[in-house]
Amino acid sequence: GVCGLPSKRGFEMLERIQSADYNVETFMNKVKDRDDSVRDAAVEERVADEETCRDLELQPGSRVLMASHVRLLGEVPIGYVVTYVPEDLKLRFDPREFNKNPMLTLLERKGINIVGADQFIGATLADTRLARFLETDVGAPLVSVRLIVIDSNHRRVERLLAYYRADHYTHHAYLSRSRT
Repeated sequence: GVCGLPSKRGFEMLERIQSADYNVETFMNKVKDRDDSVRDAAVEERVADEETCRDLELQPGSRVLMASHVRLLGEVPIGYVVTYVPEDLKLRFDPREFNKNPMLTLLERKGINIVGADQFIGATLADTRLARFLETDVGAPLVSVRLIVIDSNHRRVERLLAYYRADHYTHHAYLSRSRT
């Protein structure tokens, strides 16, 4: 499972790989237990861009709900998160729901059975918009995370893009050798 934990240094990602099975339950429990908050939460309907269509396996011109917010640790903005959910799931969200609930939790509360996700972690630099949200300099290093969430019908139900300030992010992975 994967979990996000606030620390004195910022937001730590801990990944423990114990078997070939991805433990979404552990991940979701850890996400729910975070001690952080959000600001600037917004939800809007829009036409999905090309990358969102690709990641969610949607036809060009498909509509999505886009939710975004700035994640805070105390008063410090540590991340900017944007999620896309196919509009044909017919889900609605109030921006206030994101104050203590990540999209994964909200999807499950609305009847979506999450079974897995593909996660991609990389690096990028803050552009003008991200620098403003994260109260950092243009060109500051950011950790980028892309998560594609899959439900029990093997449908891609969420695309998450997150950008975390590198000075407040640690990724730790425990790797174990498989003895077969």
